[in-house]
Amino acid sequence: TAIYAYEPQASDELALRVGDQIVTLQEYDDGWGYGRNLSSGGQEGVFPIDCIAKQAAPAKDTGKGSKNRGSSLYVSPN
Repeated sequence: TAIYAYEPQASDELALRVGDQIVTLQEYDDGWGYGRNLSSGGQEGVFPIDCIAKQAAPAKDTGKGSKNRGSSLYVSPN
């Protein structure tokens, strides 16, 4: 989601408005990304990464039961 507006300065840049839904397709080391603006009909282009909210990657499900870690201080006998 765009948290700052951005006006393109070049033809390959993506316009952003606060609240636009952005799919980041590539993130570059220079602070820019390439993505698609779902709120503007799917336009694609480069944009400053700082203009969008970072979303945490979903936790991987290891399939090993509970995701809660119990204390190792108190071990109940079986």
